Amino acid sequence: MAVLPGISADHIAPAGGAFEPARKNNFTIIVPFGTTEIQMALASCPLPKPGVGELTIPYGNEERFVAGVAKFDAVALVVKDFVRHGILRAVRQWRTMVYDPRTGAIGWARNYKKTCDIVMFGPDGSHWRVWRCIGVWPSRLNEGDFKMSESADNNRIEMTLEMDKAVYLGYAGGR
Repeated sequence: MAVLPGISADHIAPAGGAFEPARKNNFTIIVPFGTTEIQMALASCPLPKPGVGELTIPYGNEERFVAGVAKFDAVALVVKDFVRHGILRAVRQWRTMVYDPRTGAIGWARNYKKTCDIVMFGPDGSHWRVWRCIGVWPSRLNEGDFKMSESADNNRIEMTLEMDKAVYLGYAGGR
């Protein structure tokens, strides 16, 4: 019996071939902090989701619709917390630039908005897809919960990032 083209999986991940699967667990976000940048160990992160509102134009007994204002949904990150790497400290400092609970002051957007990259990379790190997120700032921060029954799992920091826009840069290739 002959095998019909398209039925066999021989073309998926063959030796020396193409069709390597994009793995959902190979991703990170890179956030600049002053003269350095932090690559966060993420547990989860949705990709930027663009949307365009509609503008309604009533005319007589009918309506017509055209594109309105573009908006990007907030991104809810879950970051793995590590004791010695200062992730929580950096995130707290960033959040304090937005709102300082000690003084009640809201910061200047020019100081707290950042340009971040969400990066998805291949199994060997040689190729990746990059989404550049512009005007990013943390609107919510949950530093985690203490639970005696979950000692085998590390703490998670939940953060909601607002953004002005995101641009898919495509493949950046090579590391």
